[in-house]
Amino acid sequence: MDKEITVTKIIHPGAGRRSVAALIDLGIVVAVAMGLFFLLSYFVYEPISRAVPTVDYETFDATAQEVMDIQTESGLFYYDEEAERTDIYTDKTTYQDYDAIIQNYYFVYLQTPDLIAAEEAAEFTPYWYNVFIYGLADEQGLYEDGALNARYDVVKTNGATYFEYKTDGENKLYDELAVVKSVHYIDENPANELTETAKVSLLNYFFNNNLNYSLGGVASVYVLVIESDFATRPFFADVYTAYRELAYQVNLWQTLLPEVTSIFIVSILAYFVMPIIFKNGKTVGKLVMGIALVNKLGYDVSIPQIILRFFFPMVLVIGLLIIGGTAFAMGVGLYVLVSYATVIFTKDHKALHDYLAGTVAIDAKKSVWFKNATQEAEYTAKINAMKQLEIEQPVALDSENLEK
Repeated sequence: MDKEITVTKIIHPGAGRRSVAALIDLGIVVAVAMGLFFLLSYFVYEPISRAVPTVDYETFDATAQEVMDIQTESGLFYYDEEAERTDIYTDKTTYQDYDAIIQNYYFVYLQTPDLIAAEEAAEFTPYWYNVFIYGLADEQGLYEDGALNARYDVVKTNGATYFEYKTDGENKLYDELAVVKSVHYIDENPANELTETAKVSLLNYFFNNNLNYSLGGVASVYVLVIESDFATRPFFADVYTAYRELAYQVNLWQTLLPEVTSIFIVSILAYFVMPIIFKNGKTVGKLVMGIALVNKLGYDVSIPQIILRFFFPMVLVIGLLIIGGTAFAMGVGLYVLVSYATVIFTKDHKALHDYLAGTVAIDAKKSVWFKNATQEAEYTAKINAMKQLEIEQPVALDSENLEK
């Protein structure tokens, strides 16, 4: 009995080709979505939010200006004219620059009448500064252990290594600001300049550019004053809370809604409409790289499968986008990493959304597949019914036959 010929042939594309196809699609989606985002933000959602009105833009602008005014008046911030916002100083080159900013905050700004209670303002003396900013011991015993333990970590651990109480030769001058220890000067002589090591260490103590210290590392005194002192003062915190509530409403209409809408529309076109138009689940990237989709049995994918394959990652991305922040970056990154791993290491080279939808990516140029089992059976039957040519095997000639 002759061996039956099998027509169907499924060949998987390499992970590299799938990656390039995915990058092509992603590049198109990002570019188009960005353009649509700006159109929706400026010409659709913002006008709607002003016309309804859903956002009190006048109050928002006034509150934003009040926040910036308080920040700049504190001396801890400056107004960045190019960015049109306030920001902290990051361009100072010596520790004295940041030390002066902090001294101004405690000894000048907080002394403004009615800004804070007069009793609290009176507490900010040079001796207080020596203990709570320079990290020196409370040698006069003015503060309780709880207050001393609550000092910034960097102050408790490093301050006393740099500073010491100023003296008149014999007595410590507790009512004057402390000075840098002589050991940190060239030849240990305060009349000379600080050593290069001391310059760097003291600058890092006051400002080390570690603005995301919560993710690791030690925060500088300057950043801590801004976040742990200034930000919690009622005169700022109350206004800033009102600003954040209004800013959320503005962000909702000018950013979040346009983002979600643009991503949704462009994603539907790129990952749902296109695969139906091009058939076999082909996106633009798959079309360029010669990749198609079939179901797990090796037949044409159905529209429900395309819907499942598309909506799962889209809902995931939009959900993470709404959550925002680190969750978005980590969630999307983890999904891409796991999907790429399954494409490389699994037998059928499926991504996570392939498992959910029951689809398989194939090489469209080298594979042979059918719409369904009926079509496959009919075609296979026709091929096997065709008369096969019988070719005689050549007879090997020996030397005797050659002579004849």
